[in-house]
Amino acid sequence: MSQKIVSGIVDENGNVISGSGFNVAVVGSGQYEVSFNTPFDDAPATVTTVYRDNGWPQDGSIVWAADQNKVKIVTGSSVGGNMMNRGFSFIFVG
Repeated sequence: MSQKIVSGIVDENGNVISGSGFNVAVVGSGQYEVSFNTPFDDAPATVTTVYRDNGWPQDGSIVWAADQNKVKIVTGSSVGGNMMNRGFSFIFVG
């Protein structure tokens, strides 16, 4: 079995800055769904981080849910801990 890797950078509006093999939808404030053009065999291992040139280190990005077809990523603000649109980068391996 070969290993599959999908990675990318997405801006706060859900636009792809770099990467391929996926689509992004903004599904709520600070909530993004990354769907794969070709599914993984199982849910992939996931890593994400905030990607902003004017953010604070306390701003966050987490994987909320994942399956072989999509990953839900949630981003938030250091102010009040609320979900808020933020750019993010990711790598999924499976």
